[in-house]
Amino acid sequence: MGQLAVVAENLGKEYNLRKYTENSPLNIKESLSRLFLKPINRRPSAYGQGTGMVRALDNVSFEIKQGEVVGIIGRNGAGKTTLFKIMSKITKPTSGCVRVHGRVGSLLEVGTGFHPDLTGRENIYFNGIILGMKHREISRRFEEIVEFSGIGEFLDTPIKFYSNGMYVRLAFAVAAHLDTDILLIDEILSVGDTRFQKKCFEKIGEEIKKERTVLFISHNMSVINALCSRAILLDKGRILAEGNKEAVINEYINRIYQLMETDLGSRSDRSGSGVMKFVNYHLENAQGQSVKAFRSGEEAVIAVEYVSHPHERLQNVSVSFVLNDFLGNNITDLANRVSGEIWPQAPSRGIVRCRIKKLPLVPGSYTFNVFCRVEGVISDMLHDAGKFDVEVGSFFANSKLPDSGVGVMLMDHEWTVTEVNS
Repeated sequence: MGQLAVVAENLGKEYNLRKYTENSPLNIKESLSRLFLKPINRRPSAYGQGTGMVRALDNVSFEIKQGEVVGIIGRNGAGKTTLFKIMSKITKPTSGCVRVHGRVGSLLEVGTGFHPDLTGRENIYFNGIILGMKHREISRRFEEIVEFSGIGEFLDTPIKFYSNGMYVRLAFAVAAHLDTDILLIDEILSVGDTRFQKKCFEKIGEEIKKERTVLFISHNMSVINALCSRAILLDKGRILAEGNKEAVINEYINRIYQLMETDLGSRSDRSGSGVMKFVNYHLENAQGQSVKAFRSGEEAVIAVEYVSHPHERLQNVSVSFVLNDFLGNNITDLANRVSGEIWPQAPSRGIVRCRIKKLPLVPGSYTFNVFCRVEGVISDMLHDAGKFDVEVGSFFANSKLPDSGVGVMLMDHEWTVTEVNS
């Protein structure tokens, strides 16, 4: 380690929302991809029509040495993905520059870098060629890519028929196995199943040992702490903190808790069409009374208010609340499509309540993300939408709890001992 892999100097990026369209490619790489892509028709957003200039990055400067593993953290809209797109040459900066020494393999949001009408096999070669690799170089790693991805039987199927999980598996396999010097990984790994995520992290560990430079975006601070040697915190396009990962993570967590004091409806760090939008939340006990905290073993209700256009018909609505510990580790996904059914219809304004009959969490602080789809389209998605504390309660009949530090979940269980005759 010693040579510089990435140097960013006074990097800035602005978008003119009145002029920028998805049909305006910004460079050769994007033009190649769009030769095959059809225009995407999007529903109008309830968040506004988008006027004026938006500054995604503002005077960002940093250096990353060859072989470093750096976590890029910050809430949605902080500029993390924009930074990765500039480094991947998907878009150009408005000001400043970034110098990248070596080939870059990027794993960004689903839909970037692959062509939907090409098969899995064709996309492996297509992506490699965009990276500047020769056909024989790609062929040399082809079998490894296919084996790692586990999509062999669908290799000659157009990827527009792939599930998100299949897409992610192939995308990571390509990015991790092709001969690149720098690997950029966005939050996309959260889409895959737990077993594949484990494979991915093991593969990243192998690449780290080879002194491959890795930049990693994640809302999961445990992942950042485990994989990265240092971290960079972005907020509103600016660097707020850089260096020691523990210090940067603590700064991020403190800011997240401050953010959750903000009115939910005014939060801008969200994504989705906005057809259905979450605006407020509160906690309830079994009697329907508002509370500030829950107790282990008692009934707990998370109630989130939403709005839509007065004449909007909300059909086929799915809602999900993802519970996290204070470091961002996912605990569970509470979803109506799992425990019940997707609602055929929902009122244009209402309160969604998720009732947990016997809260199985140890005392501590927790957060939750909110997510909804309307007719299969993401309408609102917000990380760290709310928080709640759990206090000591009577989960077990004797009111005892396990020692602290051995996990967050409580499970109803019993013990027996039987004699074995010799």
